[in-house]
Amino acid sequence: MKHSGFYIFLAVVAAFLLFLTVVPQVNDSKETLNGDSTINALIGDQSYIAAFGTSPTADVTDSERIVVHLSYVEELLRNSIPEGITQEQKEKRLVFLDHLREYRVAGNFPVNDDHPDKRRPTFISNNGHICAVGYLVEQSAGRAKAERINKHYKYSYIKEIDDPYFLSWAEDSGFTITELAMIQPSYWSEITQRNNVNKISAPYAVASSGLLTANAVYWSHDITGQTLFHSDPSMQQAIQWAGLAVGTGTILFGALNLRNHSETQQLINSGMWTINTHTTQTNHLKTSFSAGHIFVGAATVLRSAWHLLSSNPQPGPTDSGVMVTNFALPDAMGVHTAAGLGYRFNF
Repeated sequence: MKHSGFYIFLAVVAAFLLFLTVVPQVNDSKETLNGDSTINALIGDQSYIAAFGTSPTADVTDSERIVVHLSYVEELLRNSIPEGITQEQKEKRLVFLDHLREYRVAGNFPVNDDHPDKRRPTFISNNGHICAVGYLVEQSAGRAKAERINKHYKYSYIKEIDDPYFLSWAEDSGFTITELAMIQPSYWSEITQRNNVNKISAPYAVASSGLLTANAVYWSHDITGQTLFHSDPSMQQAIQWAGLAVGTGTILFGALNLRNHSETQQLINSGMWTINTHTTQTNHLKTSFSAGHIFVGAATVLRSAWHLLSSNPQPGPTDSGVMVTNFALPDAMGVHTAAGLGYRFNF
């Protein structure tokens, strides 16, 4: 009894420290992104605001923001032909806008390989995925030309690219440099995108901390032979039943939250354009935490079940071996008893 309070105190402190570890990972879906995180250097997040009436929040995936931006810009460019371009340039412009739509639908967007702290344009990322403007170059001039531009201008904004071939291509494309800059998205790094997904929601964090605290308190009971309620066997049994319930609940909580591979499809209709976005993401952090809950819960269930079984011995003699007993022996006068040796088996 004298040590049990100390162990319970340690258990509560451990659970509180775990909660402090989880809280920084909590995803506040209402948190809006700062100005350095806009999707485009010229028009910012104007596309997202036009579609949803608000700035993107931290839980919006990079792919969704890129799709919304490219759809918005494509519609703008289709409806605003610059003055002074030739008929040939107009035709090329429309072909390139068709390519831009193909690119958006395919959804193979690059990632920012070397700037995890901020969004950057990325002409071709290390995984081979090419940016929107780079895709237009690739479709008209080939991959080699796009890779040549990427060699020196991988993270450059369109207006910073002074490659003679690119400038010649841009003039012939039917787009102005400003329009190409409007197309160009900026990208998060792969690490940042993964961290944006691998967050724990506030309800999950609260439920997790409560269950782990209950498990810790149960395990602090009788952990070193010092038990609560020594003189009350019924209370001892109640504690073990409580442990069984807590462990089972922890297992169920972990199992229900173990699968975190989600695919969402969303139809966006802004009045000016309609797009269908498809997003796939996996919260590996939540999956790992959930697997840990299953392990902790299973250990608690096994311990409590063992105590419940061992605290209920079978009634009657428990030893096997030779014993003296009475036998009933029939004879001519009836039945009489006699002492003898026997052997008892305990199963």
